[in-house]
Amino acid sequence: MLIIQDVDTSPYWKFWLTYLSDFLQHSKEKLFYQPAKEIEDNIKRIGFKVDTIEAHKGYPVADIIFLCKK
Repeated sequence: MLIIQDVDTSPYWKFWLTYLSDFLQHSKEKLFYQPAKEIEDNIKRIGFKVDTIEAHKGYPVADIIFLCKK
């Protein structure tokens, strides 16, 4: 099993709050985000089954968790 926690690009307002927080903490680094669907598709393409958990529910962040099983 592989567990991945990442940032989704939606909901849009939560994404921007997350981006702002990341930018303030890592202003000298290049930030890169992609939609959860793209991440999920890439994980599936290498042979994993994927369940997603919208970890942002009830929080002002755009976090998502991928539970990946081979």
